[in-house]
Amino acid sequence: MFLSWTRTEYPNELIDVLTFQTKLHTIETFKKTVLSQFNGMDDQTDAFDRQTTDDEVVLTDANLEPVAVYVLNAIDELRAVANPIRVRILDCLGSKPMTVRDLGKLLQTGSTNLYYHVGELEKSGLVRLVRTEIQSGIQLKYYRAIAHYFYLSPTLLHGGKDESHASAEFVASLIEGSARELRLAFAGGHVDRHSDAFVVRRRQNRMTIETAAEFRRRIEAIDVEFQETDEPEGELSVEFSVALFPRTR
Repeated sequence: MFLSWTRTEYPNELIDVLTFQTKLHTIETFKKTVLSQFNGMDDQTDAFDRQTTDDEVVLTDANLEPVAVYVLNAIDELRAVANPIRVRILDCLGSKPMTVRDLGKLLQTGSTNLYYHVGELEKSGLVRLVRTEIQSGIQLKYYRAIAHYFYLSPTLLHGGKDESHASAEFVASLIEGSARELRLAFAGGHVDRHSDAFVVRRRQNRMTIETAAEFRRRIEAIDVEFQETDEPEGELSVEFSVALFPRTR
């Protein structure tokens, strides 16, 4: 599963932020293409996990399968995702149903804090309860994200002060998420073991609006190519992040 920020174009503004994860058998060809284009856990229980007496399974929305793309159109939805931990939660819940405690183990975050964030995402409709199980008197609730990709509507990007602030937080959360994964990859030795799958570039240029728009289209083509390389049985989980935006100076 991956979370993505889509692009929008206005006469004086170009913005692109793309974040993807996929599994690949081979990545050398794709790497060359990109280069050429750019030259713990709490025991606390609450409403999510409460004491009961009998073992049972309740299927609330068991057939929910995340859609490929969901467009964020409401400011409440945007506020809900404008948080780094919630971006990570959506990333996890897009792949399979999980409990809050499952999320805590995966994200290495205390479950107390996660209960609140999952609740806010559920309130916004971006996460749904799909299954409830009773195991040894404990109620376990399984949640699922409603989409694999979340795109921001241009109307929110160019809205008022609140929309602008929430949009900035959402974009920053995506970049921060990639930075966190990069640190983990270094710490875990993955970059060292798979250096042929590693490249990071950061550049600034001055160009015309027309040139920037054309460059964005080339990035978009790479985006499509990257999505098509997804191989569920591949031995590597690879992330591809791109940010193209007009600087303030």
